[in-house]
Amino acid sequence: MARLPSTPSPNAIPNGAPGIETRQPVLFSEGVSKGLIDLPAFVRLSSANAARLFGLRGRKGSLMPGADADLVLWDPDAERVIANPRLHHAIDYTAWEELAVKGWPMVTLRRGEVAARDGEVLAAPGSGRFLARGPYELARPSGRVPVGFGAASVG
Repeated sequence: MARLPSTPSPNAIPNGAPGIETRQPVLFSEGVSKGLIDLPAFVRLSSANAARLFGLRGRKGSLMPGADADLVLWDPDAERVIANPRLHHAIDYTAWEELAVKGWPMVTLRRGEVAARDGEVLAAPGSGRFLARGPYELARPSGRVPVGFGAASVG
């Protein structure tokens, strides 16, 4: 079946949903504020695990000498209603529109400098630092084959 001229090519359709700015506030509100997870679990879920999984352990995800850590200071009692016009992405919607959250990032420190405060980005464009990933667990063959994916199941 041919694609209609007005239909975008599948490789031109963005995948996933926007949410980098709202991911941690939603996790904090739904997890920490509601007592489902504690602060150490929040840190693991939002920073440390990603650093470990993607080969950045020791360089990101922890506060230690030599690490390129970003530090976010939260007001655990701040209440906000997520609304797309207040977000900093170039997308015209958020999946979290009108969600009330409790707990909000107030200040972000990057390499000892204030990068954001009270929802305003203060870091200069292009002032971030690229960190190449090292070898990481998800890229190593495990020798395990998921059920139904072995050669014996083909055919």
